[in-house]
Amino acid sequence: MRACEKFAANALMFSHVVHINTDALRATYGQAQEESMKKVLGFIDDGRLISLEGWLGMLAK
Repeated sequence: MRACEKFAANALMFSHVVHINTDALRATYGQAQEESMKKVLGFIDDGRLISLEGWLGMLAK
């Protein structure tokens, strides 16, 4: 979550942050009530936090 929020000057520091398995995060945080967990799920939905598989697919294009 913190890496998704990092800024350098006025721009996001990273265009994407890669997690080994975003599906595992969804399974773990799916029913979470904590704001930080909801933020993580939002970053996945917005495409800021992507899976390793998704990132490798982007590189292959």
